Amino acid sequence: MRRVRRVVLHVGTERTGSTSVQKALFAHRELLLSQGILVPLSILRSYELDAGVANHIPFVAALTDEEMFPQDLMPAELMPPDTTEAQWRAALVAGLRREVEMAPSNVDTVIISAEHIHSRLDTASAVIRMRELLASFADSTTVVAFLRPQIDMAVSLYNLVIRRGGVERRIVPAFDDEGGWDRVLGVRQSYFDLDAMLKRLEAAFGRDAILVHRYGGEVDFDSRKLVFAAGGAEFPEATTMQPARENASVSRTAQEALFFINRNREMFEDAHREFLVTIIDNVLLAKFPGPGVRPARSSAINFMNTFAAGNERIRQTYFPHDRELFPIDYTRFPERDDELRDMPESALVLLALLNEAMRR
Repeated sequence: MRRVRRVVLHVGTERTGSTSVQKALFAHRELLLSQGILVPLSILRSYELDAGVANHIPFVAALTDEEMFPQDLMPAELMPPDTTEAQWRAALVAGLRREVEMAPSNVDTVIISAEHIHSRLDTASAVIRMRELLASFADSTTVVAFLRPQIDMAVSLYNLVIRRGGVERRIVPAFDDEGGWDRVLGVRQSYFDLDAMLKRLEAAFGRDAILVHRYGGEVDFDSRKLVFAAGGAEFPEATTMQPARENASVSRTAQEALFFINRNREMFEDAHREFLVTIIDNVLLAKFPGPGVRPARSSAINFMNTFAAGNERIRQTYFPHDRELFPIDYTRFPERDDELRDMPESALVLLALLNEAMRR
């Protein structure tokens, strides 16, 4: 089987602008191919192909531990009928190898981007399985990881939860369920354990193979340029593409509107509900951007202290000349938790009007 010189593996983390990277990789895949860099299409879902986003979610699904197969990422209806998960995994891996085999002769680098590597391949066995797959067709792997303060990850995640229909008021996760889960927000403590993630990657690929960047850490920070550079390509400066805003937050007032809609979803027929929330979400992103609700200062500090030892290990390993991994100005957090206020009952009238308009 044909081999390439290396794989550049962009692992996220989540909530660090991965969609911007993936849209750029997809949009410029022909340019990258001319420079000897393959962005695989065989490990994309049809949704990402249609949307023009090189988010290699099936790559992650194929490598998860058997009992952790992510049905939310790869629902059963996307698999061919009468196909088992094991058969699907094997077919996907074979398809990726075939795509590398059939790539133009100048290709010596493959770029794979999947922020769910951070959140779903969170066991040593899954990362070793990934290493073995990549080693079957590439001589080396370079891993690119973007990190941001855990409290900012949490606030950004809460914003996404509200935008996707959440009805909870808790901003900072509380890992009090069995197995370290916060089932209210649907996240495990390992999601925020950046040091544990890096240790898994170091054990599999070696410390020297890991490139760590702090999200937004420089004035001219651009995650797209950094991933392109890791592959040996320059991001086209003349591009008209703007960074994607999937991580953008809506303002507190807009969050309150979404929260109200989420709590009154039963007013809308199933066929209308998702469409309505998506449309309203897009309008709010465009018209009402903002920081959204924030946790109390003491909560932010306590949450960061949970990960202090691991963050210090990251600092010593990757940023030894800096005094701290994440310099955080805690004065930007309020004395008390921000709360999403309940909208007046008269807002139900507007929802009823929207529902009737959609029926017509």
